[in-house]
This record gives sequence, structure tokens and C-alpha cells, in this order.
Amino acid sequence: MKKLIFLICSFILLPFCEQEIFAKPVINLNIPKYFDKEYKFNLYEFIEARRGGRGGGSFGRSRSSAPPRTQQAPRASRSSSLPSNPAKTPSFGGKRITKEQATAKYGVPRRTSEVVTNNQLGQQMNYRLNDYGGFSSGLMYGYMMGNMAWWMTIPAFFYSKPVYAENPDGNVDVYPPTFDFGKFLVTLIIVFVIIYIIRAIIFSRKNSRERQQSSFV
Repeated sequence: MKKLIFLICSFILLPFCEQEIFAKPVINLNIPKYFDKEYKFNLYEFIEARRGGRGGGSFGRSRSSAPPRTQQAPRASRSSSLPSNPAKTPSFGGKRITKEQATAKYGVPRRTSEVVTNNQLGQQMNYRLNDYGGFSSGLMYGYMMGNMAWWMTIPAFFYSKPVYAENPDGNVDVYPPTFDFGKFLVTLIIVFVIIYIIRAIIFSRKNSRERQQSSFV
């Protein structure tokens, strides 16, 4: 009975609401151009839309060409290292620095002395040694003379080689090596790992022997 009353009321109210409900569409579906008025698919319009032609719609806009990318110039190298000059480089090698870098890093030496030794080409070259005292200056003399005391060989492993700088007048200044903390820390880590492995092997063997003895008892 209730359903029958609901149907009767619906048929009565339908003519009055028809003008408000169906006068205009509730949602704008924005039908593309390749559909006709009867909402039938038009293959020709669809192909033109994909080509970006007259029926492009959203497809034509999506195929718009992007602006060309400008190639960035390669960044200049920030490295301040200078190319080595075999005619000025000592026989043992070493890093080349500028005179300004040497002055800023080392300062004024305590004394200077001149040594004649071979360069990397095997030719005789006059070098001016800047002595600042301490162990590093002793290493510098050992490198330049080609004769280092035996007790200096192991500590020398943790130092860099002496560096040199060319002066505008053609002379070459040699400066003491510096302590390499990175190499020192790496060496400590390696030694600690070796000791840890040896101790682990010794303890494992000891425990295995104790287990064997306890099994016999």
C-alpha cells in the first residue's frame, strides 16, 4: 500500500519538477570534438586530434613541443694544484705549490740553506731549503740528500713528501713535509682490526680446547 501511494505521488509531482531538473544538464561533460551531437564516436576527428590538427582538443595541447634545453658550460676545476715541472722537481718528486701558498702555510723560516742535487731529469739543480726546525725539517734534509737515518723511515711513512715552489727568478724553494692524520688514522684502524682478529682466533681455540677437555671428563 505504501509503495502504491509513493508511485502515485511521484507521477503527480513529475510534471512540475521536469522543467527544473531537465532544463539544463547538471554536469558539463565537455564532450570532445570527435564525438558528434548524438555522442557517437567519429574516427576521423579522433585521428586529427591525435595529430594535433583541427580537432586537437586536449590531445593537441598535450603534444605541444617543449622548449629546447640550453647546454650548460662545463664547470671549471677548483683544484689549485699546479702541473709538475720535471726540470724543477726534485728527484724524489713532491707536490708543487705557489709561493703565496707556501708563505701562508709555513711563514718565515728559521734559516735557509742551499743544496745542489739532481732533479727528475737527472740534471744538477740548485735548491733552497727552508728550515723550520723539528722532525719534519730533518725529513726534508733526508729526502734532499737521498740518505735518511734508519729510525726516521717508519715515522716518515706518516708524513707527506716535501713540497717545492718556483720563484719568479727561477730558483726553487723546498719546504718540509706535513703530518698526514688521515694515513695515521687508517693505519690505527687496520692495526686494531688485525689485533681483534688475532685475539678472536686465540679465544676460539682456547674455548674449543676447554670443551674437548670437559667432554672427556
